Amino acid sequence: MLMCWFREARTAFSVDFLVGFEIEFIILKSTRPVEAVSNHGWTTANAFLSGNIAAVVVEEIADAIQESGIELQMFHAEAAPGQVRVPCFY
Repeated sequence: MLMCWFREARTAFSVDFLVGFEIEFIILKSTRPVEAVSNHGWTTANAFLSGNIAAVVVEEIADAIQESGIELQMFHAEAAPGQVRVPCFY
């Protein structure tokens, strides 16, 4: 339904849309007990130190998103321990 509306807007008014979505998740070191991979602040670089497991996981996710043809402008640490935000555009 939404895609039909986008097509109609493009045809009738020469308008195009950039649709975005965000993926947020928490990377855990263990589930028993529940423990996040890091305890970082919002957008801090220490959440993705070179070679740490969070950096490896997020880089693999970012690569897969880009390979699927979705534009990835950035990813960054969120406020909760181990939390990551990946905004994407299609």
